[in-house]
Amino acid sequence: MKTRHSLVIVAALIIWVFTGCTGGSLKTSVDGSSSEKSSSLADGAAYSESAESTKSDEASLKSDVDKDLPEDGGQEPKTNSNGLLTAGEWNDLDNWAFWTDLMKSDEWKNMQTQWDFYTTEKISVIVKNPSGQVIEDAQIKLIASDGKELWSARTDVFGSAVLFPAAFAPNQYTNLKITVSDKNGKTQTYEKLSSDKINELTFNGISSEEPILDIMFVTDATGSMGDEITYLQAELSDIVTKINKQAPELSVRVGNLFYRDRGDEYVTRLFDFTTDMTKVQRDINAQEAGGGGDYEEAVEEALYDAVKKMSWSKNAKARIMFLILDAPPHQTPANVKKIQKAIEHAAEKGIKVIPISASGIEKNTEFLMRFFSITTNSTYTFLTDDSGIGNSHLKPTVGKYDVEYLNDLTIRLILKYTGHKAI
Repeated sequence: MKTRHSLVIVAALIIWVFTGCTGGSLKTSVDGSSSEKSSSLADGAAYSESAESTKSDEASLKSDVDKDLPEDGGQEPKTNSNGLLTAGEWNDLDNWAFWTDLMKSDEWKNMQTQWDFYTTEKISVIVKNPSGQVIEDAQIKLIASDGKELWSARTDVFGSAVLFPAAFAPNQYTNLKITVSDKNGKTQTYEKLSSDKINELTFNGISSEEPILDIMFVTDATGSMGDEITYLQAELSDIVTKINKQAPELSVRVGNLFYRDRGDEYVTRLFDFTTDMTKVQRDINAQEAGGGGDYEEAVEEALYDAVKKMSWSKNAKARIMFLILDAPPHQTPANVKKIQKAIEHAAEKGIKVIPISASGIEKNTEFLMRFFSITTNSTYTFLTDDSGIGNSHLKPTVGKYDVEYLNDLTIRLILKYTGHKAI
């Protein structure tokens, strides 16, 4: 049975997303290659981690997992973590040289073949109209010379999108072209693309002006999660009022998906998007923790159902999925294929998958989560030990990053991806 911070995290995220509350701020910079604090953010210089250090960290985490529960399988003592959880963010798209250097190491190179996920080839674009204004939520398709569609994405509030012609096989393509379409179906085609720099495309189309924000929390609900669910149930009542104060121009739709594993009471439990926070509260109030038992969980089912079975907005300001977990999926060929399909569809729909890695994460799961964030044009986040809450967290293989309260980090990212700046 594993340690479960997941629903504590969901509670904190939902509360802070909708309230914009600040109970004091925390922001210190940490160098991922050392334990020292720093006052400045590095440029993402290459980082090398010793195998001994990694194995030691993972052994410590497994030890924490083993001693998680009392012998009778009861629940953990309740920890008051409201607003105190600390986290970091690392954006591989913004530190691409760091990521490509990491993929040259044997350890990380092997993770690509283990999961059949590759990011060697990418095409970056920014789409603007003839007046120089960015085009938001345009559909971008990357086409091979034989007409095969290789990847699809949507531009975000910055007018940008990154596409991956060989995400699931280490192939190389030449003579690629891109089509750009707006919500009215107007389409233009672009050729002679660069893989080394951002392709600036002038498109005589329009942005989606729908002020809709879709937020979904996909949460592992196995194990000793009773106190955390109770915490979530008690803190959700005044969401609507506070979200209107934080971002009054947005129509915020919230969805939830809880998942466990095969053989449990359920594998996935879906609560589709709604603006009715009374319903959201009622749905969450009905949840209980349970199940699990082995290390891996049904991540692939949760991810697929979240992307394919939930009613994501066709036109939106942003679509954000927080994937909160502390364990990987069962690694089978069928599961890998299902994850690939889910990520491909998430990118096509413009869903930014933001993993939040809790204690229990190992290096191959860290790679998988970072692949999710890269291919859906988002960012990777992870809990840190700075709060002193819960079991140890694996140190991510990154450069320098800021340690923030998870709540502050979450609201900052949501504001960023909706074109706002955190106050």
